[in-house]
Amino acid sequence: MVFNTVRMRVAALLTSAALVAAWMFALERPVEAYVDPGAGSMLTQLVVGGILGGLVLLRAGWRRICGWFVRRPARAEDTD
Repeated sequence: MVFNTVRMRVAALLTSAALVAAWMFALERPVEAYVDPGAGSMLTQLVVGGILGGLVLLRAGWRRICGWFVRRPARAEDTD
């Protein structure tokens, strides 16, 4: 029951993200701008920081994530 709710939320989130991405590509306009050489360094720091932040979040919630895949024994209340 809870799994279906999570699945529906993820599906809604992915659908929303796809619609936003499609909207952004549809409204794309050419831009003539100068890109500073330091922008590549800043972009690299952003990507590395995002990856490391995701790893920290993953490590902090590892037990919770593993809990989704562990089968728990049925309680006496559930078997009646």
